[in-house]
Amino acid sequence: MNKIEIDGLHFIKYIDQKEIGQIVRRLAADIKREYVGSRPIVLIILKGSIHFASQLLLEAQLDSELVFIKINSYDGLDTSGKINIELDIAQNIENRDILIIEDIVDTGTTLHQYEMTLRDRKPKSIKICTLLMKPSKLQYSIDVAFCGLEIEDKFVIGYGLDYNEHGRNLADIYQLKQE
Repeated sequence: MNKIEIDGLHFIKYIDQKEIGQIVRRLAADIKREYVGSRPIVLIILKGSIHFASQLLLEAQLDSELVFIKINSYDGLDTSGKINIELDIAQNIENRDILIIEDIVDTGTTLHQYEMTLRDRKPKSIKICTLLMKPSKLQYSIDVAFCGLEIEDKFVIGYGLDYNEHGRNLADIYQLKQE
């Protein structure tokens, strides 16, 4: 499928699953090298990063603790500017390495605010891995240690990314077509 329609919006294929696989393998190798001798706590941000995190962690074969967290700041096509933490990490993270896996860094609002709450718990380190990043849209300085691909400021869906809960299970990533 090169084009799809969701709720009257038209999306065109932007990144195919083969390219996504190459990006994931590169990131997995970098993460595996970074955490030699460490057993990080991996925070997987639901729902969007589930496909990415699953493939990434299988590829990296990283000895780690997995924790699912649910945070969002989106409403439709736009960010709300406030984060909503629906599910947070319960265990003690003091002096532990933390790896946050995110699907996309857009304005940086979610990660900036959430990282501040984590720092209060005194982890040894916090590193961020994201599949996609929109540098032109960043409103906060976010230190992304592992970035799959920098993209233009276009709305994207697929491979976990959604539009109002539609499109998450697409194997490719699609970009909103501007009419």
